[in-house]
Amino acid sequence: MRQQATQMRQNNRMERFFEVDEAAARAGHAGSSPAAFPVTDANGQGKGYRYEHMLTCIHETLTKSNKGTSSSERNQLPAPQIEMIGKKKTMITNFGRLCEVFHRTPEEVKEFIEQELTANGNLDSKQALILKYQARKANDFDKLFIRYLDEYVKCNACHRIDTTLTKENRILTLHCNVCTATRTVNVSHDNTYAASTEKRSIKRNAITL
Repeated sequence: MRQQATQMRQNNRMERFFEVDEAAARAGHAGSSPAAFPVTDANGQGKGYRYEHMLTCIHETLTKSNKGTSSSERNQLPAPQIEMIGKKKTMITNFGRLCEVFHRTPEEVKEFIEQELTANGNLDSKQALILKYQARKANDFDKLFIRYLDEYVKCNACHRIDTTLTKENRILTLHCNVCTATRTVNVSHDNTYAASTEKRSIKRNAITL
C-alpha cells in the first residue's frame, strides 16, 4: 500500500509538471507550441518548462555549436586532382587551392610532399605542382594530404583546421585561431620539414624538370 501511495504521489507531481497553465497562454503565449509554455502549480509558482521544450532547446544549442566543426570542414576539403604527364611525371592541378584551404603556403606543402615521396617538384604559373613521380592510382595523394592535415594543420583540441604554423628556435608550433590552443609539431625522423630556409632555397634552385 505504501508503494502504491508513493507511486501515486510521484505520478501527480509529474502530471502537475507537464500541465500547461492556461493563464500563461492568455498572457501572451497564444500561437506558441504548448510545449514552450512555462508550467506553474496550483499556487501560481513556477515549475519550469515542458520536457519537450527543454529537449528542443538543447537540440538547437548543440546544432548551433556544431556548425563548422572539423567533420564538416573535412568533408568540404577538395580532393587532389591528378594528371599524368608522360610516364614519369605527375601534376596536382588544384594544388594551390588545397594549400589555400590548409592556410599554408604552397612552398610549405610542396616541401612536405617532396620529403614524403623522395621526389623533386616545381610549381607552374597556376600554382599546380609538377612532380618527378609516377603515381600508380588517381587517389595516391589522398592519404598524403590527410597525413599533412593531421600533422601540420589540424588542432588536436577542437579539431578545426583554422590554424597557424610558426617556427621559433627550431621548434614548430601550431596555434589554433578558433580555440587558441597550441601544440608542438613533432617532425618524424624521415621528414625534414623543419629544414632551414637556406637549405630549402638550395634545393629549389637545383630542381630541373
